[in-house]
Amino acid sequence: MKATETTTPPPLETTPLETTTLETTPLIQQEEPTTACTISISNTDHPNNNKTSRNNNDNKKSKGKMKPPIGQTNFCFDFIAYWLATLGSLLFISIVWYVNLKGDYMLFMWHPISMSASVFLLTQGILVLQRTQKPKEKKRGLDYHQILQYISTILGIFGFAIAVYNKSIHNKRHLQSWHAIFGLSLFLLIFAQLIFGLAITTCPRLVFGSALRAKKLYKYHRIIGYIFLVLAWVTMFTGTQVGRTKREFDYLYVWVMTLVVVFVGVVDRVNRQKVGF
Repeated sequence: MKATETTTPPPLETTPLETTTLETTPLIQQEEPTTACTISISNTDHPNNNKTSRNNNDNKKSKGKMKPPIGQTNFCFDFIAYWLATLGSLLFISIVWYVNLKGDYMLFMWHPISMSASVFLLTQGILVLQRTQKPKEKKRGLDYHQILQYISTILGIFGFAIAVYNKSIHNKRHLQSWHAIFGLSLFLLIFAQLIFGLAITTCPRLVFGSALRAKKLYKYHRIIGYIFLVLAWVTMFTGTQVGRTKREFDYLYVWVMTLVVVFVGVVDRVNRQKVGF
């Protein structure tokens, strides 16, 4: 009887069992994060899931931060450069027009007015064709380029004729200034450049034997065009240092500033691949 009395206490110790059952509840609650971790680990085995998880992590890290416009950088620079060249040339010809139109009427005033408009259109004709890449863009850019160059040439012929006629009726000698020498030389060279461009685009097989051979000459046409553009603006600058424009608006720094702005805009938009560099 004494032995049986000593064995009876174990059934009475129920409190440890109750505590163990109570401790199972936090274990059940902790199973959810462990299963989530195992699921995320198993999902990383798939490459697409790796990409999505990386993107999510990048998005979380990039909150509150401004990403640089990598895809739009070139477009923005080209756009700004275009407007630099355009606004600079517009400022230049606006001053020329204002100075010559505000005074008394004279026949010769149409020479600087028409020539400045001609150089402005010459510049625009180059700008619209600089950054064309796709075939449709190239076709549209070439159409605009040709139209602008045609109008520019007509205005140049008109301005040149006015200068020659004005010298003749006043019995003045021709080619007595650097402006006149530059102007005549540039007029003849641009006319030759216009014929060269028409031959490349309109009748390449007739003039050069094949379209492929004519296409190889595009870069020379572009290089010559850039050289003529520089000479045209230099000629315009020399024109501001003589005659009525010099008397009415003798601010050298303004002319130089506008030329620098124009050249910065044009040079920034030059596509080196198209000119063979």
